Amino acid sequence: ATGDLELAIKEYSIIIDDYPEEVVSLNYRNRGSSYESLEQYDLALLDYNQAVELAPEEASNYRYRADLYALLEENSKAFLDYSKCIELYPHWTPYLTAKAEFHTNILEYDLALADYTSALELTEVDVSSVLTSRAICFMQMEDYSKSLSDFNNAMKEDPNNTSPYFGRAKLYRIQGELELEINDYKMTIEMNDEDPEGYYYLAICYEYNKNITKSVIYMGKAIDRMTAGLNYWITEPEGVGKVELSSLYIRLGGYYETIDEDEMMCESYKMACDLGDCVSFLTKCDK
Repeated sequence: ATGDLELAIKEYSIIIDDYPEEVVSLNYRNRGSSYESLEQYDLALLDYNQAVELAPEEASNYRYRADLYALLEENSKAFLDYSKCIELYPHWTPYLTAKAEFHTNILEYDLALADYTSALELTEVDVSSVLTSRAICFMQMEDYSKSLSDFNNAMKEDPNNTSPYFGRAKLYRIQGELELEINDYKMTIEMNDEDPEGYYYLAICYEYNKNITKSVIYMGKAIDRMTAGLNYWITEPEGVGKVELSSLYIRLGGYYETIDEDEMMCESYKMACDLGDCVSFLTKCDK
């Protein structure tokens, strides 16, 4: 929540400003992360720079700054920082996969695949996670057979990892295999009933299938789990963007509107309005 982030910034600032002898790079990095979450990117970058200056041997400082540079599309700077992480910790899988995902996002697929291959050759590696990430790369390259193979192998490596099921479901969406997509989302729910994402995407599937009654059920369950876990957003596939809780209420309101449940429609839109998104409520219910 915004208030929690602002409180964290205030507390880190007290340490940094009032107790300089106790300041370590972690204070700057954490405050920078809070600024970044609030989209105050200039201030975040200043703090990440200070963290790097205080502890140039700490790879995670470069990783935070690299991610921000990538977000800001300063790709050459992001590449240098990701490379520095690997130079400092060449056997740490997350740094190789982070660099690979960076290359994937800017469409440098050959470089991404090379990094994924290097990661799979490491001694201590989460093979399932790396295969899942490489499968997403193949999917973006439209090499669907290799993508499917990597997703399937990722599931074999770790049957309890939900990520390849989410990824394969998106692949099935691209290929127009709606029933297979639905089955994969149902598998994620069986594996982790508390995660709202499977329910959310099932609601979307049934929306495409024009089964709005089921969309209502699954979107309601997604909302229940988001609020129960105080998780007010769902990560989009590949981690690009996020879906806010208010958007789920708006979508649920749209479902109720489709099936002429006006009272429930307005209740859903009002919940979205309480979360700061009042457009649908004001235009359709505030009469």
